[in-house]
Amino acid sequence: MKSKQTHGVTEWFPSSIKPVRAGVYEVHTPNCKANRYAYYDAKGWRLCAATKWEAEAEKFIYEMHCSSMVLPRSEWRGLSSKP
Repeated sequence: MKSKQTHGVTEWFPSSIKPVRAGVYEVHTPNCKANRYAYYDAKGWRLCAATKWEAEAEKFIYEMHCSSMVLPRSEWRGLSSKP
């Protein structure tokens, strides 16, 4: 797991630790060479998206697909303070 904290965001968490709040999170998965974004809520992780806006739109998709966030070594981080 990456431990370096960047200004304004939390440290990286493994995907086995679930976020407390629904919303868009920055994610890193073994399938992506660059960080992406994914929406998370009580239903689980949605598909990864290239932008925050695309990830936000995923919350309206009711059919759940298999997100790469279920893969080992996937991780996420969020804002370290309220927006």
